[in-house]
Amino acid sequence: MSRARLFLSLLAALALLQVGCVTMVRVSAGNPIDPAAVARVQSGTPLPEVVATLGAPLEVQRHADGKLLVYRMTGRNTFRLGLDASQVLRFVDTTQLVSEVVGNVRLTIDRVHADEDRLVILFDLEDRVRAVGYRGALADLASF
Repeated sequence: MSRARLFLSLLAALALLQVGCVTMVRVSAGNPIDPAAVARVQSGTPLPEVVATLGAPLEVQRHADGKLLVYRMTGRNTFRLGLDASQVLRFVDTTQLVSEVVGNVRLTIDRVHADEDRLVILFDLEDRVRAVGYRGALADLASF
């Protein structure tokens, strides 16, 4: 790369830092679900043993046929690039009309990846496991 191109690239990077902002946010909510612990929950396991193994559920639903325990861990990665055209005008000589029109332009680009691990356990009327449904997807959550 020539010196001129390198200089222009550095100048463009400095201008971007002056007129824009970059935000990266990683958010998780809920308690992690251990796949090994989920594998220990079998049909017929009593409710107290399930809670001792997995911890307290996020929610409990009561039905005429028994109970449903719901566990969930949610993750979200957000990358945001914001550009403010009014900041660019500090470097460019423009007319008043152009300054007023372009000066109000804001551009925001968001890239969001979100997923969750989900576990539901269905119990019968005697509080014994009838069925287990598990989907673990957070391990595949794309990073920035």
